[in-house]
Amino acid sequence: MLFHSTIRKELTRSFGASWVVLFTITMTVRLVRTLHDANVGRADPQEIAAALGYAALGQMPAIISISLFIATVSTLSRMYRDSEMVIWFGGGRGLLGFVAPIYRFAWPVLLMVAALQWWAWPWTNQQIQELRQRFEQRADLERVAPGQFQESASGRKVFFIEKTTDGSGSGRSVFMLDMSQGKHVITTAKSGQTVFEDGKTVLSLHNGQRVQRDPLTQVTRVLNFLELSTVIEKKAFSGSGAGVRGADTLSLWQRTDGYAQGELAWRSGMVLLAANLLLVALAIAQVNPRMGSGGSIAIAALVAIVYFNLSTVSQNWIATGKASLFGATLGLHGSVLVLTLLWLLKRHRQWHWRLLRPAPRVEATA
Repeated sequence: MLFHSTIRKELTRSFGASWVVLFTITMTVRLVRTLHDANVGRADPQEIAAALGYAALGQMPAIISISLFIATVSTLSRMYRDSEMVIWFGGGRGLLGFVAPIYRFAWPVLLMVAALQWWAWPWTNQQIQELRQRFEQRADLERVAPGQFQESASGRKVFFIEKTTDGSGSGRSVFMLDMSQGKHVITTAKSGQTVFEDGKTVLSLHNGQRVQRDPLTQVTRVLNFLELSTVIEKKAFSGSGAGVRGADTLSLWQRTDGYAQGELAWRSGMVLLAANLLLVALAIAQVNPRMGSGGSIAIAALVAIVYFNLSTVSQNWIATGKASLFGATLGLHGSVLVLTLLWLLKRHRQWHWRLLRPAPRVEATA
């Protein structure tokens, strides 16, 4: 039908443009954060591309859902503004008649959101966690950024080093504060190098001084050395550190703890949220001359932000035991669906609160 094909073509163009804009903004923000983490020594500069790829795949369900919502609002608002909706209404198409073509266009996109949220989301969380753990279990000297103070993986040591450019793992002007033994030990050296002995990473220092102070006895000892070796603490690598966010969806169904139920509610709720936002977009899309052409977009953005925040709140309630999985999901998404359908029915039937008032009596006069 001409009506269905026209709506789908308009939605396709708007959805593509919205997705490109949102994806570009999201990845730009993520790139800035990743570069900052790499600059301060919290991320590996050599794995920035992989981290961005995993982050993009993990954020894709939210990006697609918001793009679909914005595309629907912008398309319908343009049709109102250009008086195309008047033509369709005059041809016998009511507002509820737009539900079928919108969902006929959106059902493959909703299936993609479900697949990404149920399978790609936990996989990306596992990969990101493995990147972090691989970086944390590296030698502390290798993680130190030149000219910056950096904590060790255990948080009980502080390093400062001016790295050389030969790539040999050695450096000069080394400073280290160690509080792991209940004592404050400050070590300085002109140069240092990491070596591997018996499966351990050892920091070998040359031409330096070691100052040890006991906070309890207030005794301070000073030691000058030509060469000093210290073991750098390392964390054991484990690929299961992603928690419930990295657990597959089938295993979450078999668990009864609150955190697993909350994560399951978030994954399932994202699909329901994307489907409900289509009806919300149909209900709020209109043109108000007083608000300008961007009025519907502003209201749509506010509604989407509130809806996403309520979804996050319901996840936290389920995780803390304040609500059940079924009750929170039905209460949030079910109530949004019912209220939106009532709103659509009101606009479709042109209901108004004045219709609830009784009609005034007209007395006949002789």
